[in-house]
Amino acid sequence: AVCAAPEEVFRLLDPSRGGNRWTRRGDRLAVVDAANGLYRLFDQRIPEEPFLIQVNEARPFATISTTAVGDGGAPIGAFARSMSRYDITPTPQGCLVSLVEKSIFLDGLSARDVARHASMMGKGVAKDLSRLKEEAEEAGAAPAMSRA
Repeated sequence: AVCAAPEEVFRLLDPSRGGNRWTRRGDRLAVVDAANGLYRLFDQRIPEEPFLIQVNEARPFATISTTAVGDGGAPIGAFARSMSRYDITPTPQGCLVSLVEKSIFLDGLSARDVARHASMMGKGVAKDLSRLKEEAEEAGAAPAMSRA
């Protein structure tokens, strides 16, 4: 459970909104085509390899679904593309967030490499949800802290 409002979680996940999680952590996000929900992300950890984020579905405060591909269709590590879907369910204390991640691996990977990358993806999903919880709870508490 996340002790933050669904609106706060959605704001962090939506690249079209100010204060999204990428810009909050210092990455650069550029609008490619706002009308079609397309953004270019320059991740500070790998600035020489920007990638594109396409918003596939956005139901405010409930669902956001995106696809990430390397800029110009280049792979992202061992992945041709990765799709993420976050579903946000309100609760009396804040909300519950579920994440479904689907990744398409590059052709030609060995079964061992696929298994290794799949394991890393599983760990990455858990880390992403933990980080999102932290970010949302910090962002949701920030106004209360500044008034104290």
